[in-house]
Order: sequence, then C-alpha cells, then structure tokens
Amino acid sequence: MIINIVLFILCFILVFTYYEIFVVINIKNKKKKKLKYKDPIEVELIVKMFNLDLKKIKYNQLLQLISIVSSIDISILFIIVVNQNSLFKQIISVLVAIIPIIFLSYYLIGLFYKKKGCVKNVRSQKNRD
Repeated sequence: MIINIVLFILCFILVFTYYEIFVVINIKNKKKKKLKYKDPIEVELIVKMFNLDLKKIKYNQLLQLISIVSSIDISILFIIVVNQNSLFKQIISVLVAIIPIIFLSYYLIGLFYKKKGCVKNVRSQKNRD
C-alpha cells in the first residue's frame, strides 16, 4: 500500500514535470514572443466538448489545470498496471480504464469552467411557424 502511494507520487511528479517543461513552458514562451503555437489536444477537446470561450478563460490557468489532471490520470493508470501480475491483465485493465478516467477528468474541468461562466454566448433561435 505504501509502495503504491510512493509510486503514484513519483509518477505524478515525473509526468507533471515533463508536461510543464515540454508543453506549458513551451507555449508560454511562444505566447510571450508572439509566435504562432498550436493548442494542446486536451485544450481543443475541452473547448469543443463544452463550447468554452478561450477569451473568457485564463489560458495559463487552463494549461496548469490540464497538466495536473493529466498527471493524476497517468499516475492512476500506472498504479493500475503495476498491480496486475500478467501482461495480458495489464493491457486489458488499461484499455478498460483509460477512456473513463480521461473522460471523467476532462468532464470535471469542463464543468468547472462552465460553472465559472466561460461558455460562448449562443443566441437562442426562435421557432418559426
């Protein structure tokens, strides 16, 4: 049990550090120098799923939140794999767990921003007779 907690924390730190260095800092530097950059796929997914307006969102806060949540997701999946004793069980357990874990975590991020009112204004259309 304690070993799993230590492995979880180590995995979280490694993944979070990697994500910060190669994604977040890279985008911040490009943004500061006013260079073109492509949004990470996680940002695009959350924006499309919840119809979020990036102009209403603190972009750096969103990147930080995604890096934390993604690190937790990967750490959970790592612990699931470590606790299986055969390769077949490891593959099956990750395939079964990966979609619900990622969907749930991004869903919670989307709800957080939706609750803060960061949704695009959509005009309601009146039904014509």
